[in-house]
Amino acid sequence: MLEDPDSIEARLSLGLAYFFHDILEEANLIFRQVIKLDLESKEGNYWLGRTYQLQKKYEKSIAIFQELIRRFPNYSDIYTQLGLSYFQLHQYKKAEEAFLRSVHLIKPTENPLQHFLPLSHVKNESWDRIGNITAISKAEISYYLSRISLEQGLLDKAEKYCLRSIQIQPLAQTHFQLGLVSIRKKKWEIAEEAFVSAIQIYPSLPYAHYQLALLYFKQGKEAEAETEMKTFLQRKKDETDPFSHQRAILVTNGTLYLSEGEPNSWT
Repeated sequence: MLEDPDSIEARLSLGLAYFFHDILEEANLIFRQVIKLDLESKEGNYWLGRTYQLQKKYEKSIAIFQELIRRFPNYSDIYTQLGLSYFQLHQYKKAEEAFLRSVHLIKPTENPLQHFLPLSHVKNESWDRIGNITAISKAEISYYLSRISLEQGLLDKAEKYCLRSIQIQPLAQTHFQLGLVSIRKKKWEIAEEAFVSAIQIYPSLPYAHYQLALLYFKQGKEAEAETEMKTFLQRKKDETDPFSHQRAILVTNGTLYLSEGEPNSWT
């Protein structure tokens, strides 16, 4: 017999409040309390896994997500989160497998998080607001698949995932990624267009200006290169670049998205 279910519900709500305000130690404590009250709580385990992920305790998050997959093999977001944890550990093959499984399971009419929120959130439909903040879309998964392919030197595959992602939703980080892939493929015009598109979507993206500066220098466009380099230095000084932090939050079209760090230079 479980303790008062209202107590579990209240703790989940409190844990989520801590989680979404980035108070991770408290969130971790609350979700572990939920699991102590109900060892099988999929909500408590899921959010504890997400909390471990943000605390960079990726092995612990992987163990939780693997157990959740054993119990709930058809919930797409568990695979997404598992893929993100593997990605952070540079275990790209396992990350790719998890992401592809997630894409296969995503239902267009369903919010992936509805299975992991307290009943009060679902009944009040307040999970829509939370989902807009945290759910990872197919476009973002394709972005990660492109990064995995680029890490493996599979340029055509990386390009394919970029184009697929952009077709679904034009995200700044995906245009930036397409620029990096295009440079590796020596497609200079496409690279330039991609970096410009990234800046148009997210003007405060310093490394897009940096890559443009390098590209213009390579093409002998010294004035344009100097302008972009000055912009890069100013943006970098302002510290507004989501790629410049190890655990950054990138705001794109109302979605908060976790990035694992600076992109590599192509020089």
